[in-house]
Amino acid sequence: MLAWWGLFPAIVFAAVQCLLGWKSAQANAEGPLVFSYWMGGLVGGFVMASLAAWIPYRALGRSQVAGTVGFTVVLALATLSVARQAITDSLPNQAVIPAADKPVMASFGEFGFEIPAGWLNVPPEHDDQKAYLLLNSNDWRKTDGRIDVDVGKPAFSTARQLAQRLAGKEGKVRSEPFAVDGVEGVRVDLLSPDVHQPRFCAIVFRDGQAYLIFAAQSRGHDVSDAFEHVLKTWHWNTAK
Repeated sequence: MLAWWGLFPAIVFAAVQCLLGWKSAQANAEGPLVFSYWMGGLVGGFVMASLAAWIPYRALGRSQVAGTVGFTVVLALATLSVARQAITDSLPNQAVIPAADKPVMASFGEFGFEIPAGWLNVPPEHDDQKAYLLLNSNDWRKTDGRIDVDVGKPAFSTARQLAQRLAGKEGKVRSEPFAVDGVEGVRVDLLSPDVHQPRFCAIVFRDGQAYLIFAAQSRGHDVSDAFEHVLKTWHWNTAK
């Protein structure tokens, strides 16, 4: 289906995907999904190019030239797309929404707390996320820290059971008493290499809902003070 010179666009695409596509995968995915994201781009590019080659190859009487041209055009577009995405990911952060220079009280429905100075209150990314704060960026992939509150139906009967599951083998569930505005909870310290994974977590069960308060930090930053401030100023807006 392909002439021998179809090898050149294939080599160029594979090289660009290996060099630039991996960085884009790291910027747009996290953990084990990075490899899947990168491999999907690599395999997907060749699949689409092969399809684009097969159609003119069959339509024009098994013409290798037509098939190779279609293959080359699609791989060229895919190569440019990978390069463009890499350039976009390398650009400086978008203009950051000004953050308050002092703590500001905010309400998030059933609860509220003071947003620490310098932190941005940004829109949640999914339905279970009720509060979302970022530090020094409005892009979570480039932020120096993040604090988010997830609320949902608990999968375990107690907050401590959930904490132990979250901690796994490497995390630590604190044993000392802890409460969030009078409601008993459990705290977990987690091992996290960067801002993609939580470093601290507080879990509270209230009115049949599980409240998970997460904090994550990038390398070289410490969000523990901001996390403690959120827990200290937390208040419930609805009577129990």
